[in-house]
Amino acid sequence: MNKLKLAVVSLLSISIVLVLFILNNENKKGAVLINLEENEAPTSAPTQEIIFDPNLSKLDLVKFSYVSIREDDTLELIDKLGTSVIINLDRKLWQSASWSPSGVLLAVKGITKDQVYDLYIFDLIKKKWKKATDFANQKSGVQDFFWIGSKRIFFIQGKHDDSWLHYYDHESGEILKLEKTNGTITNVSPNRKYFVIRNQNEKYEVFDSMGKRIVTLGDFYDSLDTSVRYKVESVISINDEGRIILKFKENLYGKTEVGASLASKIDLPNADYQVVCSPSQEEVLLLEESSSLIKLYLFNSKRESLKLLSYLENKRLDKTHKAECFANGNIILATEGHINKWYEFRSDRTSFTELNFIKNSKYVRAFD
Repeated sequence: MNKLKLAVVSLLSISIVLVLFILNNENKKGAVLINLEENEAPTSAPTQEIIFDPNLSKLDLVKFSYVSIREDDTLELIDKLGTSVIINLDRKLWQSASWSPSGVLLAVKGITKDQVYDLYIFDLIKKKWKKATDFANQKSGVQDFFWIGSKRIFFIQGKHDDSWLHYYDHESGEILKLEKTNGTITNVSPNRKYFVIRNQNEKYEVFDSMGKRIVTLGDFYDSLDTSVRYKVESVISINDEGRIILKFKENLYGKTEVGASLASKIDLPNADYQVVCSPSQEEVLLLEESSSLIKLYLFNSKRESLKLLSYLENKRLDKTHKAECFANGNIILATEGHINKWYEFRSDRTSFTELNFIKNSKYVRAFD
C-alpha cells in the first residue's frame, strides 16, 4: 500500500512540474489579452522586437526632445541642437508616435504583414522595442491611443459594433477590454482625469481615468433661456474639474460641465478656429488662418478673454499635419510648400521658431 501511495504522489508531482513548465513557456511567448466576455478566447500579445540598430546602445537617447516619422518611413529622434538618430531599420507605415508622460517610452502604430495596425513601444533607457499588441487574427488593428500614465495606455480597437476601448499595462503586458466604443480620441484633460471620444455616430462620449463611460453628450439648453437649444458640433476642451468648452452649430460657443444639460453661451469672435489643446485648466490654444496669416490665440474660458500670442506671415497651414500641443503649452505645426517647414511656439517666448533641423518629415512630436 505504501508503494502505491508513493507512486501516486510521484505521478502527481510530475504532473504539477509539467503544468508549471508549460505555463512558464507560455508566459515567455508574451502577455495575454484578457477579455471581459467569458466566451471569447484569449489572444497572444508577443513581446517581439523589430529590426534595431545596435549602435544606438552607445547613446543617451533620453536627451532627445523630438520624434519624427520621416518621409522614408523611418523613426528619428532629434535633440535641441539638431543631432538625430534613427531608431528603426524597417518600414511599417508608422503613425502617431507619442511620448509617455515621463519621456522614457515612445509608443507608435505600425502596420503588420497582416495589414492591421499594432502598437509598438520603444524604451529609450533600455534601447529596446516591444510589440505591445497582436491583432492579426482579429483582422482589425489599433485605431487610436493615448498615454493615461507613464506606463499605461488606452487604445481603441475593433470593427463597427465590435470595437472596444482597451487598457494596456506596459510592465505586465496585460490588456483589458473596458467599454464598447468606436471612434477617435479628441480631447484629454491636462492631468488625464477625463477624455473624450467622438464615436462613429458623431456623438461625443466622456470617459473617466478608469476608462468608464460617464456620459454621451446630447443637445444642450441655454442656462438663461431654456427654450434655446444648442446642437454640439465639437468639444473644444475638457479640464480635470469636468468643465467643458463646446462649439455648437452655426459657429456658436458655450461651456458646461460633465453630466449637465444646460450650457452658457461664450462670446467669441466669429471665426473658424482650429483647437490645438488646453495648456491649463481654464485656457485653450486656438489657431486661425486667414489669407496668408496664421494666428495663435490663448482663450481663457473663465474670463472669456481672447489674446493674440503670435502669428506667421505669408504661410499656410499644412492640412495633412494637425498642429500638436504639449502639456507645457508649446505647440508644433507644419506649413505647406514644396518642402514642409516645421515651426514651434514655446510658452516662454513670444514668437514662432522654425525648426530648420527637422527635414523630410511627415510627422513630428516633441517632449519637453
